[in-house]
Amino acid sequence: MIDKTLAFIRREAMPLALYALAAMVFLPVISWLWRRTTTEEQLLHAFVILVFALAALIYEKRISLRAVFDFGRGAGLLLVGSLLLAVSSALTGASILVLPGFVLALASALVYVFGSGIARFTAALLGAFSLYVLMALLLPFLDWPMRTLAAQGSARILGWLGQDAELALTASREEGPMLLLFANDHPFHVAAECNGFGVLTASLLLTLLLVLFKKIALFDKALLLAAAVVCGIAFNYLRIIIIVYLAPVVGLDNYYVMHEIIGVITYYGSLLFLWWIISGFGREPGAAAPQPTVAPQPHAPA
Repeated sequence: MIDKTLAFIRREAMPLALYALAAMVFLPVISWLWRRTTTEEQLLHAFVILVFALAALIYEKRISLRAVFDFGRGAGLLLVGSLLLAVSSALTGASILVLPGFVLALASALVYVFGSGIARFTAALLGAFSLYVLMALLLPFLDWPMRTLAAQGSARILGWLGQDAELALTASREEGPMLLLFANDHPFHVAAECNGFGVLTASLLLTLLLVLFKKIALFDKALLLAAAVVCGIAFNYLRIIIIVYLAPVVGLDNYYVMHEIIGVITYYGSLLFLWWIISGFGREPGAAAPQPTVAPQPHAPA
C-alpha cells in the first residue's frame, strides 16, 4: 500500500505540484501577456489568427492530441531549465530571462500532457508562441518607426501613381503627436492601427508555424519568413492606398465603414496569400518520399 502511494505521488502528484509552482513563478508574465493581448487590438487579432491556424493545422494534417501525462526526462529537464531561468532573473535583475523561462515551462507542460509523439507540432507551436511573446514585447518600440515607414512608403507610391501626397507631423491635446498623410489636400491620420504591425505579426506567426511544421529546407524557411515580412508590409501599403482612393468617393458618412471593410479584406487576403504560397513548399512530416518507377528492361534476344 505504501509503495503504491509513493508511486502515485511520484507519478501524478509531484508533476502537478511542480507545474503549480511554475504557474505561481510565472504568474507575472502570464498577467503581463494577458493585459498586452486584451488591450492591444493588433496583438489580439494576431493571437486569434495563431489559434485558428493551429486548429486548421490540426484538422488538415489529422494531428492526434491524446493526453498521456508522462513526466519523463524531457518534461523534467524543460521544467528545471525554466525554473533556473526564473531564479537567474531574480538573482541578476535581468527580467528578460523570465520570458524564455516561461516558454520552457509551457514546452514542459505540453510534453507532459501530450508526450513526444508530436514533437514537430509542439516545436512549431512553441516557435510561433515565442515570436508572439517577442512581438508583444517590441510593440511599444516599433509603433512610431513602423507608422513612419507606412506613411512614407504610401506617400511615395501615391506619388508614383500621380497623386499629390505629403506628410505632416502635428499634435492634439487629446491624442498627442499625430502623423498626417495629405493626399490631394485630403488629410488622413496615420494612427497606430495603420502602422502594419498587426498584419506583419499575423503574417510572421502563420508563416513560422507552418515552416517549422513542414519539412522545408533551411534556405526556403528563411525565404518564406522574408516573404512574410514583405507581404505584411505590402498589404498594409495596399490598404492605405485603397482607402485614400475610396475616401472621396464614399464620403465622410461612410468612411469608417469602408475603412474597416478594406482593412479586413487586406488583412485576411495577406494571410490567405501566404498560406497558398507556403502550401507549395516541402512535404509533410512522416510523408514518404515518392519512389521512382523503373520501367522493365526488354531482354536481349538469345
